[in-house]
Amino acid sequence: MPWRRLGLLVTIISLLAVSTALAISPPSFHLDSCAYHATEIVVAAQEPGSEGKLVVLESWKGSLTRGTRFTLPDFPPAPMEAWDIRFYTAHQHVTITGTRIVLFLKPAANKSAGQWVGVNDELSRNGPLPLSIVWIEAGEAYTYRDSSVGGGYFESTLTEAQLKKIVQEVLAAKEELRKALAVEDLTERARILARLVRPQQHDWALWALAGDAFEALVQCGKSDMSVLRDMLFDERVDQRSLVRAIVLATGTDADVGTELTAIIEKELPYWQKIGPTLKPGWGEDKSIPQRGEYRCHWEALGESLGWLQGLNYAPAHDLVRQTRALWSTIPPIGDSGRDNEIIRACDRILDPKAP
Repeated sequence: MPWRRLGLLVTIISLLAVSTALAISPPSFHLDSCAYHATEIVVAAQEPGSEGKLVVLESWKGSLTRGTRFTLPDFPPAPMEAWDIRFYTAHQHVTITGTRIVLFLKPAANKSAGQWVGVNDELSRNGPLPLSIVWIEAGEAYTYRDSSVGGGYFESTLTEAQLKKIVQEVLAAKEELRKALAVEDLTERARILARLVRPQQHDWALWALAGDAFEALVQCGKSDMSVLRDMLFDERVDQRSLVRAIVLATGTDADVGTELTAIIEKELPYWQKIGPTLKPGWGEDKSIPQRGEYRCHWEALGESLGWLQGLNYAPAHDLVRQTRALWSTIPPIGDSGRDNEIIRACDRILDPKAP
């Protein structure tokens, strides 16, 4: 079984390649998705001398109670010797004992192989199950990841306490979404959903349900576009997600073009007023009190221009030319390569062959 060789599969070279490879990221464990979709979340122990026999120590979600015994086919054997990626420069190993494991499960479609399977359907080099497991050793939470150059490795970025806290937050956010979908007033429902569709970078709980919340927001717009339009330029609402919802909730290309042109038209006088007051790096300077407002408008404008690129909507071209001319005078937002995003989008609208 390949799991028995896991500790030998990862070398210093392959670990360094993980951080530099430009290929698509290999399959890995995603805590937000696993917690959101699992019907059973339990802490279990692997029975000594077995590969797939487990006993539940505690339940975080679902019907499996303490003391319940069950079997998971193709469960990785224990103990295992593996690299801990955080310490690769020091050749640090970790022993995975299997005495405390957090499992994210769902009912098996084929009961002949067992009642439960891992919730993550991605296929790692050791099968799908490893991507639904967190191994706990000395309070640290270890997850498995395929290496982009072959083999696999363990990594730990959380403690068990932090892991449990995130799981609880995901479950609470899922309940918030359920309540939002039950709100009859479309305006109120849309405002609740708008807080869920685009979480902050480290808000794992909201990343888990963002897709479902976004689809629900689009459906609100299909019933009444005003509930989406009214949230434009609201700093509390992610403008990129909002513009995407407006596009998907709108009917024909002509209607989409009209909606996007209206947004750009509102942005032009705003940036004519604000642009001359800005200094280079304005979008990344946290000392600027209006930074959130500026970025809110920048996101709405950039996303609108981005969607307009594929429409060939001639009525917007004069406005786009004015926008491009204005933004050629506005200082760069920062030094992260996004400074010319607005200008490039304008060029592509006016000339589809532009790079």
